[in-house]
Amino acid sequence: MVGSQKGGNMSDPDNEGYNGLIITEIDAKGNIAMPIYQPNIVAIVAGTNDMKRDVDVADAPNRLKNLIQDVLDASSETVVVVSTLHPNADPPSEERILAFNAALPDLVQSFVDAGYPVVLVDSHAVIAIGDLVDGTHPNDAGYARMGKVFYDGIQEAYKKGWIFDIE
Repeated sequence: MVGSQKGGNMSDPDNEGYNGLIITEIDAKGNIAMPIYQPNIVAIVAGTNDMKRDVDVADAPNRLKNLIQDVLDASSETVVVVSTLHPNADPPSEERILAFNAALPDLVQSFVDAGYPVVLVDSHAVIAIGDLVDGTHPNDAGYARMGKVFYDGIQEAYKKGWIFDIE
């Protein structure tokens, strides 16, 4: 685990996660962090704040595509595991999330078709509205399920030969 932030109660809590940022702000943070930390795996869940705040929703998939491309351009050895957005209790936000999520399979496939190691995982399928503490953010059980989804995505990337043991 690498990054300038610390979170959680695990033995290695380093990360580059930020609360409250929209996709372009996450991209800007990543452009600073990637050359410094050079992670071999980047887990991305970005867009919730864009959907909740109704920020340039139509262009959100393209902005996510730019974020993923910037991560891949920063290191030829980085695997990206990107997740769909989990549900939101606010109906207009959920409608925007569903439309955003629907664009992700083709977006990720465009990277795979171009030879990039990118995996899509589905957090929307494993988190329910009842798992949200405030209608937007998951409770511990929801985050645990999200973590399992990312773990499975990492395992998928490993089976494809995109992740290798470093001696």
